[in-house]
Amino acid sequence: MKAWWLVDLQRVAKERAAVEDLARSASWLTIQRWTASSGLLLTLEATITAHGFDYPVKLVYPDQFPLIPAWVLPQDTDAKWSKHQFGKGGSLCLELRPDNWDPDATGAEVLQSAYNLLEAENPLGSGEHAVVPSDHRPNEARAYAHGTAFPVLIRRACLERIRTETADGLSGIRASFLDDLLPIFIYDRLDLTGPSPPSTSPSNRLPVAVMTVCGEIEGLDTSSPAQLLSGLSATLPNDVKFPLIIIVVEDEECVPFHCFDADSNVYRGQLFVVPDDGGQRSGRTSAGTTKRVGIVGVGSVGSKVSECLVRSGLRNLVLLDGDIFLPSNMERHALDWRDVGFAKVHAMKRRLAEIAPNATVEAIDHNLNWQQSPRAYGKRIDVLAACDVIVDATGDIPTALFLGALAFANQRSFVSIQVFEGGLGAVIGRSLPERDPPFAFGLKAYRNYCDSRQVVPPISGKGPYESLESDGETLVADDAAVSIAAAHGSRLVLDIIDGLVEQESDAWLLLGFRRGWLFQRHGDIISLNVGGPLPLPDQAAESEPQLREFVLDILKRATEK
Repeated sequence: MKAWWLVDLQRVAKERAAVEDLARSASWLTIQRWTASSGLLLTLEATITAHGFDYPVKLVYPDQFPLIPAWVLPQDTDAKWSKHQFGKGGSLCLELRPDNWDPDATGAEVLQSAYNLLEAENPLGSGEHAVVPSDHRPNEARAYAHGTAFPVLIRRACLERIRTETADGLSGIRASFLDDLLPIFIYDRLDLTGPSPPSTSPSNRLPVAVMTVCGEIEGLDTSSPAQLLSGLSATLPNDVKFPLIIIVVEDEECVPFHCFDADSNVYRGQLFVVPDDGGQRSGRTSAGTTKRVGIVGVGSVGSKVSECLVRSGLRNLVLLDGDIFLPSNMERHALDWRDVGFAKVHAMKRRLAEIAPNATVEAIDHNLNWQQSPRAYGKRIDVLAACDVIVDATGDIPTALFLGALAFANQRSFVSIQVFEGGLGAVIGRSLPERDPPFAFGLKAYRNYCDSRQVVPPISGKGPYESLESDGETLVADDAAVSIAAAHGSRLVLDIIDGLVEQESDAWLLLGFRRGWLFQRHGDIISLNVGGPLPLPDQAAESEPQLREFVLDILKRATEK
């Protein structure tokens, strides 16, 4: 536990002053007391008054504040005030959230946002009530993660062939029922001729029969396959095999229905159209085994890093990624056809368990930039902050900067791995406590180095992170390029764990896989000295005894509970 408010007294002073200034200027806020929760989270108990009704609230500062937002929730654990609230007694979903938080913002601004919500909705007061419009921007990957237990995945081209009645040899495959999820992948003969055809081996997949029928979906009897087809003016073939997927085509809409046998009920599934496969993705010491590594991004690089670390003897990993594993991920990923349709982190956890049954792998199926409860978000960030090494494998600079700041704030080792577009090479940035500058300073030095040579840093892909979304451009780099970058990154992580990083080594490496840019040949390595460590800010605040007395009093009362 970091307990930032016990050491960063300057920020405590800023928060206290901002809240007290707000209380003086706003008649709707009444401060009760500053305290600490059972988890030693700094907490303000206060009352917000809206439309003449008092709302006793708590403003809670997470352990990783100010990198992540504070939250407001009712003091009453059973209170439910708004639809913009994460359950009874849960935190309010406000204008300042994990997806748009600015570390310069204060808890006073979070309280102001809570007042805005209660004043606008007036949930308990007299007079007119309202519902504030939602600012949620759902994406298909998140809908999948929190949606149906019977998803049916199909490539866009195959779905179009179904709509135009040109699909030939439709079939499906499914795995065992795992994680309350039964995904089925539908394909036809043309899909079998693609660069990544589905595995039809009965050893790891159960074949699923598929038939298509045209008709109106509303009001169908789903008490059995025969009844369903009867409502569609169709009959069940005599030679039908179960399980069976009946795809009902109504105009442009296609809806799948699951049939497990001839007599049981039919279950309506949800169709997820996935991108076409274009072929674009091509021994430890005993002390070392106890170290924990957090990997953010379990795509092509992150999956290989996690597998390499486990195969190299590490037994304690945290995997964080909200994405789903799709057929188009197959060329460069450590997973295979048995894992299509599952969250990448859970599939990797199962794969790593097959490699090392004694490994402890915590799978967090969320992305850092998703809208989510700040309270739950804070807990997830705390898990990462407790890791001995934090690895960024997202290929996303804003995420890397956040993780680098998180590592520096908690004095953890940090490694960022990015593969260049086209498989040209890779860059690996390192930030070790008391040895290297924070990642942001290293990134600036790297960009300055490029400027001095009048070149532009190669990009590492464009487009959305979730593979269920089709906008954007796929990073083109084959498995060899990804594997080299992942192997170099894994080597660095292992050396950090084992304390074997050479004292004279530079923090940033540019790895060349072929001629181009600053590289003359495959195997070129450019070592960058990005500077030395920065002194940690002086947070003792010995000249502010009142603040020290303030936080120590909160700590004393919290520990006496």
